[in-house]
Order: sequence, then C-alpha cells, then structure tokens
Amino acid sequence: MLALVLLLPLFSGCANLPHYVQLRRDFSVEPIFTNRVILPQYRYYYNGPDTEPTALLALDRAWTLDGLYWTEIDLSEEQLKKWLDQFNLARGHHDDWAHVSISYDGMRVPGPDGQQIGAIYARYGQVYVRYSAEKHLTIVGPEAPIGAAFRD
Repeated sequence: MLALVLLLPLFSGCANLPHYVQLRRDFSVEPIFTNRVILPQYRYYYNGPDTEPTALLALDRAWTLDGLYWTEIDLSEEQLKKWLDQFNLARGHHDDWAHVSISYDGMRVPGPDGQQIGAIYARYGQVYVRYSAEKHLTIVGPEAPIGAAFRD
C-alpha cells in the first residue's frame, strides 16, 4: 500500500502526456513498398542508418512529420530496390542486438479520422504515432519488442 501511495504522484501527471497510438501490422500496405514503385502522392523517409534502415515511411504530402528520428529522402526506384534487397537478405536472420528474428512488416498509418495517410515498412513492430496541430504528426519507433534485448 505504501508503494502505491508513493507512486501515485508519478501517475497523476500522466494525463498531461501526449497520446500515442500504436500501429498494427497490415499486409495490404506492404505493396506500397514491395512493388518497388515510387508513388507521387507520398513523401518518403527512412529511420536508422542509410546503409540499412530500420524502417521506411511513405507519408501523404498534406502531412508534416515532426521529430528527430526520420530522414526525408528523394527516394529513387534504384535506392528502394537496393534497400528491399537488403531487407530480404536479412529477413529470418537473428538480430543480435534485439535478440529477435528479423521480419520487415507493413503498417498502415491512419490519420486522426481513421483514413490512411501513410504506410511504414519496418524491421520491428513497435511503432507509435501522435497527432498534433494542423496535419502534423510524430512517429516514434520502430522499436524492438519490450524486453527483447534481455532475452537469451
């Protein structure tokens, strides 16, 4: 009981934290990337190193991405093909850092009204989105599953 009383002040401030929505795997959006065609209605971003990103993002041009972890790229079909080839070679191998099997999956990025505004193709499934003023959003992740780095 004492622990609960001591932790209560920590949780009382949580109401002021921004609300993030976790994205879910959606096979229907994977062709946005795997068809290897650059679609003009999207701006493209990558997350992680440019040699082998942990995720690709296609975002509707009407939206602005805020945050530090994504790099906008004028993506060419040649670069997309190169990355997808790397992803396919890595798929199924063991990720020594996260202690999980590598799997690139598609995720639908919904707008606040539920309509699709983008898609992500990510190495890890923990991806979160937060909406802010006038068609701005922040995307956090992809992250390895919680506790994955501690598994053996």
